[in-house]
Amino acid sequence: MSKVNRRRSHSRHAYSRRSIESITSNETETFSSEEEEEILINPNADIDNIDFSNESVLNDISDLFSFCKEQINTRFTSVLIYISLRHFSHSWRGVESFLTSIGGMTIKTRHTWTNILVNKDIDEFTIEESVRVVLTG
Repeated sequence: MSKVNRRRSHSRHAYSRRSIESITSNETETFSSEEEEEILINPNADIDNIDFSNESVLNDISDLFSFCKEQINTRFTSVLIYISLRHFSHSWRGVESFLTSIGGMTIKTRHTWTNILVNKDIDEFTIEESVRVVLTG
């Protein structure tokens, strides 16, 4: 097994420390309102059933994806969705079809960025293109 580089090791340590801190802080919170307790007891109380295969849901997903594209780099959202769906064993063709329908990056671009994230370093993944061009010459 290859040795983990220093940056990745540092990132993993920082993420685990953040996770431990968030779990600790969440455990100390108490729910005081009756409404929050009702949600915990019956999560389906006033929620309508959602048909995720309905075309209108795809339109809602597309709208949300467009909103996210305006807020952050499309690469982050596209790669997050791509990795998540592939993690749950969806075929790359199915993922490609879905992401194309909502306005995501092409499969080749997504896979390239996923490779950088998974096999290299999160710092390299998150660096802006203009900075990358300057750094690489």
